[in-house]
Amino acid sequence: RSFWILGSCGLSPPRRASPRLASPRLGGMAAGARGRAPLWRAVALLLGGLTPAGVLGRSGYAYTDPRYFGGIFAEDAELEASQPAEACACREPLDALWDIFQVELRANLQSDPTFSGPWVHAMCGSAYATIFRFASTHPETGDVSVQGTECTAGLAAMATVCAQSAVMRSKGKASWHWHEAIVQDEGRSVADYMGRVPLADCMTLCQGHRRCRSIAHGQHGCHLKDRCASPEDELQPAEERVVGYRTYFLNPCPGSEAEARRGDEGVAAGENVSTLLGEVGLLFDMALQLAEKSTHCFDDSGWSFTIGELLTNRVQLAEVMLGASGAAGAKAELDAFSWTRRVTQSVAGGANPADGPVYRALARATMRWVRKLNSEVGFWHILLNPSSKNDNGEKLERSEEDASSAHHWVATGEVQWSWEEAPAMCGLVADARARAGTNFGSPRILNTGSGPLAPPPLDCGQHGSGDLGVVPIFATDGLARFYLKVFDELSIRPPQVSVQCPVEELRACFPRNYFDIAHMRNALDHTMDPLEGMRQMLEVTRPGGWVLLRHARNEGSPGRFQVGLHQWSFDALKQADGLHFFVWNPVLRADATKWLLDHGYASEVRTELRPHPGRTEADDETEYIWVDIQKPL
Repeated sequence: RSFWILGSCGLSPPRRASPRLASPRLGGMAAGARGRAPLWRAVALLLGGLTPAGVLGRSGYAYTDPRYFGGIFAEDAELEASQPAEACACREPLDALWDIFQVELRANLQSDPTFSGPWVHAMCGSAYATIFRFASTHPETGDVSVQGTECTAGLAAMATVCAQSAVMRSKGKASWHWHEAIVQDEGRSVADYMGRVPLADCMTLCQGHRRCRSIAHGQHGCHLKDRCASPEDELQPAEERVVGYRTYFLNPCPGSEAEARRGDEGVAAGENVSTLLGEVGLLFDMALQLAEKSTHCFDDSGWSFTIGELLTNRVQLAEVMLGASGAAGAKAELDAFSWTRRVTQSVAGGANPADGPVYRALARATMRWVRKLNSEVGFWHILLNPSSKNDNGEKLERSEEDASSAHHWVATGEVQWSWEEAPAMCGLVADARARAGTNFGSPRILNTGSGPLAPPPLDCGQHGSGDLGVVPIFATDGLARFYLKVFDELSIRPPQVSVQCPVEELRACFPRNYFDIAHMRNALDHTMDPLEGMRQMLEVTRPGGWVLLRHARNEGSPGRFQVGLHQWSFDALKQADGLHFFVWNPVLRADATKWLLDHGYASEVRTELRPHPGRTEADDETEYIWVDIQKPL
């Protein structure tokens, strides 16, 4: 794992040094000079990685051409340039297959909005071979590639249906299977329903009829049969088949010996709950990656799902996988999983569809962020558990220094940054309260992106601010719900805990003008939308208060923005009025200092460069960026 420091707790504090400082204000102000740029960053500058070219979105970002970075970013650039309608329209090849699946999916979801009826298995049966005919997953990276079709939205919908089918198979219900056509020996008909009947309704009719064992279903009717069909059944001759008609059957057949042998395990014979969990994860991540390739049209297509819906359920699955300790734990978690439909929340932070390429880039970043949740939570699990091992029984690699700091927190509740910066933070709280001249309640500090290591209250009486007394620190994190499960699994009694609240949603968690200081350390570059995170931090900070950002310089770059949640880099670049704070990745970039001041979000932005904690001061690539942002009065 090539993480340096994760979570804003910052497992080792920055050393005090003679900082390079710039403090642009509204109206402009002179600032200090910047040191030499590392070679890789100079190349990025020359080749467009940080150039101001592109379309400036209302979110504050400019879109840049990421082809130089290759890999997924070059693919993103090609998709953005072409925005193929075929990704969602699906007119080639097998256009009849796409049309039939789309129409049946829409009809079944209308009939069964819970997305949990037996029709899910049958539709997966018709989709599974198609998914893996056109899409494949790299065995090491997990990256999905598509060949032979441009219908990525259709494949995403199919993968979603099959992921839900795998979840449902763990719950112990007989699964519906299907044949490509009608079987030769259908048995006798016990009921016939003519006209277009959704597959879900047809299956429900069969399960409600005491003599029904299989069905013949097509676009012109639903026919209940009394015979138990099986995978070995012979099909009707090709010349006798009616296009679109298939035989569907339950396996095991109701009332059969196979069903009796199934018992109370809840998993079909030959299946293992851990295998099912792996299948669910594989199919879910395939669905997300395929949706990434059709971001420009997915939500407005006829494929019944939205990107927000896929993301919401993938997050729920991450919690399931975290709690799946052994077969019993995995089954209990899967049994509790329930699909959430009709999600309408934003998937691109502070952007909206009118922002065009910026919106789509942020949406893709959000999908990639969600797919990396397990790695971030796993990192902390390894740090907090000295006996962590891989599937081969080998001890997992970790930083013993970071692990020691984490265990020190468990034992004492102390987080190093909270006492290293204590005098300065207490001074800023006192200054803000005196400057505003307005009572906004008692002193309070927010530490957002806290990770699992929530800091204790800050005793400002010990740091020359006796009037403030003990100032509470509210800790929040977008993954707090997962860290609580880690604590339970490892039988850790945390001295303090973080509250579940992503930085992009702080205003939904706290009142406006609530905190004197909002602090974030080594976490904003792990978020989905750093500018929206800053805006939200300022929303909950009182007028005259401060937002304090402490981050490693360009930390996402060495891993090419694909290691864990590191999708962004932060830099400090000299501009006409001083040193500015920049947020960037291969696709988007923003002069955060200018954005904050131009929009009136800040009255002052101070940017400092300091030696990175734990690194040699002579190495210019290991600097830390300190940014102090004051909210206007």
